[in-house]
Amino acid sequence: MALHLIIPTLILVIGVGNDLKSRKVRNYLILIFIFCSIANTFYFSGVDGLKMGGISLLVALGCCLPLVLPKIMGAGDMKLLMAFAINVAPMSTFYVFMYSFIWGALLGLLQALLKGQGMSLFHNTIAIVTSGKKAVSPEKLHKIPYTVALLFGWLTQLTLTGFRG
Repeated sequence: MALHLIIPTLILVIGVGNDLKSRKVRNYLILIFIFCSIANTFYFSGVDGLKMGGISLLVALGCCLPLVLPKIMGAGDMKLLMAFAINVAPMSTFYVFMYSFIWGALLGLLQALLKGQGMSLFHNTIAIVTSGKKAVSPEKLHKIPYTVALLFGWLTQLTLTGFRG
């Protein structure tokens, strides 16, 4: 693995650990991740890398904000992806987001099935599709730690690009 990919991988691994432990991504961790990301990007790519990292951060914001505003995705997950994005190219950020969407759906389905809530998930999905999110009370919605899906999306991106990011 290229050395410049260690920090973004660690950001997601630590984010997953924190999310699984406390069910949220802490803001102090996000600040540490942003500092490490800026240092990592500047060390390996200089000012041009920081410019590219800024564009990647905006890509992450643009992908996540439409999902955070209606509370489909948590703001902590968005901030984690933004801190991560500073380290990688804009297209990598976009692909990680898209792969994480697929992983999130698979993990959510698996979680519901393992908990014996497959029919509940099916009925909630039908209610949301036909009547909108308000048709299902928040207590009945299935939630997953999305940081896991982000990590799996990143690992998918690494695998498909031959560990070039």
